[in-house]
Amino acid sequence: MGTPQFSTLLLSLKVGGSLGDIATVAIISLTMMGCGSLTQKEAQHSQNKQIALTQVESTLNQEIVQTGKIGEQPVGKNDVGKSSKKDFTSNSSATFRERNSFYVGSFGSLIRSIAFSPDGKTIAFGDSVGRIRLWDLRGNEIAKSPLGSDHRGAVFSVSFSPDGNIIASGSSSDMTIKLWDTNGNNLSTLSGHQGTIYSVSFSPDGNTLASAGRDGIKLWSTNGTELATLTGHQDWVSEVSFSPDGNTLVSASKDKTVKLWNINGTELATFNGHEDWVGSVSFSPDGTTIASSGKDKTIKLWSTNGTELATLTGHGGTVLVVRFSPDGNLIASSSTDNTIKLWNRNGNELATLTGHESQVASLDFSPDGNTLVSASTDGGIKLWERD
Repeated sequence: MGTPQFSTLLLSLKVGGSLGDIATVAIISLTMMGCGSLTQKEAQHSQNKQIALTQVESTLNQEIVQTGKIGEQPVGKNDVGKSSKKDFTSNSSATFRERNSFYVGSFGSLIRSIAFSPDGKTIAFGDSVGRIRLWDLRGNEIAKSPLGSDHRGAVFSVSFSPDGNIIASGSSSDMTIKLWDTNGNNLSTLSGHQGTIYSVSFSPDGNTLASAGRDGIKLWSTNGTELATLTGHQDWVSEVSFSPDGNTLVSASKDKTVKLWNINGTELATFNGHEDWVGSVSFSPDGTTIASSGKDKTIKLWSTNGTELATLTGHGGTVLVVRFSPDGNLIASSSTDNTIKLWNRNGNELATLTGHESQVASLDFSPDGNTLVSASTDGGIKLWERD
């Protein structure tokens, strides 16, 4: 497989104000190559928006240092640079360019998590005020979203069922998981966690839902019955994911470990190697390799027996998310250094995608692998398209 070629289709939702009082701004502008310079009014508006964004980012940088999740206790300052570059270049021969950009108004909350629908036509994201919103790939909000406002706190994770008919969401303050149909109807509420829920993930057959949070891992049937509680991590669990065959689960934790489980809750293996908390895990599509990432600025590749295969270095900050492409040939990672990086299975860095103005908190591949969606604490969503 040759070096991947991507360009970007950018959906940018700019956030203004502070966390306690986020101003709702209505701006819709389309920027394309060949347009003239900004008017004085537009330039002043852009400057004001950047000042507001800087205020938001200052608070968020503090929140993410300890947890890797936006919206937790602020514990310190993480200095990250900003980039407004519109050409995306790799350290190989690949070149990345911004193809189109969309600036969509009527926003007022920060994006926490993002996911593609199984048909690749819709993206769902959870925000800081408890809503799940649906958008098409042209930047239009689907009329039937948001899917209620029943969560009492930030939605840290959203996940589509394999058939695309159900969306699961996990929240902070109310400590619940909610299941929705795509018309916005709340199908059920799953209660049982005693703390923030950071991750929800459907099994490949769609019959089981795994959730992870401050109090560990739980397995549920989609009718809301709690099936099992998985104990073994010594601190909160950041993410959980099923293997492609649905027979095992992998989890990442603040205790610096990755664990492998079978679906009846038995711990199969513990992977040690990260030097700080682990925030994200992902199975390769063939089920033979696990990728993990965390605060030590690295991505590690493991065999399912716990053997460390490779350590990928290059990010300048915490690696918040790691994902395999559907064909398994690419690994995408996002970081507090404001960038996304693409790697091959051998651990070679292929490209760095820049353009987000703040930490890249979430990303996901489309089912065909030709599009990558990313969400940042700058309020922006970007779609990166393979050439």
